[in-house]
Amino acid sequence: MRTTPVIARRGDAAPQSYDPLQWLKREYDGAERALAFPFEQPKAIPSWRRRLRKELGDALGFPLYRPVPLAPKLLSTEPGNGFVRRCYELETLPGLKTVVFVILPAEMTGPVPGLVCCSGHTSSVNELVGLACDGSDRELFTGYQHDFALQAAREGFVAAAHEQIAWGRRQAFRHLQKTPGVHGCWQIAMDAIQLGMSLPGLRAFEAIRVGDLLRTLPEVITRRIAVAGISSGGNVCLFAGAMDKRFSAVVTSGYFCTFRDSIVAQHHCMDHYVPGLGRIAEMCDVAALVAPNTFMSETGTEDGGFPVQAVRQSFADLKRAYEMMGVGDRCNLHVFRGDHHWEGVRVWPWLRKMMAA
Repeated sequence: MRTTPVIARRGDAAPQSYDPLQWLKREYDGAERALAFPFEQPKAIPSWRRRLRKELGDALGFPLYRPVPLAPKLLSTEPGNGFVRRCYELETLPGLKTVVFVILPAEMTGPVPGLVCCSGHTSSVNELVGLACDGSDRELFTGYQHDFALQAAREGFVAAAHEQIAWGRRQAFRHLQKTPGVHGCWQIAMDAIQLGMSLPGLRAFEAIRVGDLLRTLPEVITRRIAVAGISSGGNVCLFAGAMDKRFSAVVTSGYFCTFRDSIVAQHHCMDHYVPGLGRIAEMCDVAALVAPNTFMSETGTEDGGFPVQAVRQSFADLKRAYEMMGVGDRCNLHVFRGDHHWEGVRVWPWLRKMMAA
């Protein structure tokens, strides 16, 4: 009597050919990037830029995001150690609000460049501006993000750090009370997809609006505004810089890599994923849209979420694209020894140099 095959009896085991995730990864590997950078057709670069920005915007949901008139409401102004911290309430989309911390150097003699600062996964944007989640003061430059908005002010920038969708003040509190233990991004990201939107797109759109807020401030040189972010905040500033040519520079920390070797190859939060993007472009293609503006990335050798070898390979492609567009000197990568955190040592001098050009 033949033994009944395991596969016909057991529901808790199966061959790899039954695994849908492995199938999807093979599909990803076999998918052609319809709008990869045209390395072999330099004359096609201008039309490639227009097409990719349009396709990227559609995938992110940008046609559905309606800006409202900027009407920031000043909530507070507080002095700090080497900085002044203002807090504004800002409506970013019709009926949707957030807070924006504007961090100014303590002593200013005139307008200076501005920097939109996008936090990574966090309890609150408070981690960028020297506050504990409960609003109390705390030791500065701690945690993996090292208060880089405060660092920016000490380096001579006016920084703006906003509470991003799904974190801190902008969690879906009622939903989380009903479904404890669920990741805070989950339902927001899924509902956005159901509406043809995306969480990365919504966040990128809001970062652009925070840049618009900086442009209204007399302390800021309006033509010199950059955007920077760490981890999933790098995702936000990459897409914001690709979609809005007004950002003079884009800085990612602990993010720039390939989609294939980071968010597709291992577990990441759903706030990294854009519907259909895997068939349109890789990360280096998206970053090439930032040109001719400055692009810089820093990454740690021990950052397991964004493997350093893939970072170097992706950056080599990006550098080549920048060189083909005649701006190879505006593209830079710094690899430091360490794990997933904001380092900043090379970022600030590079950013000052590029923003002064």
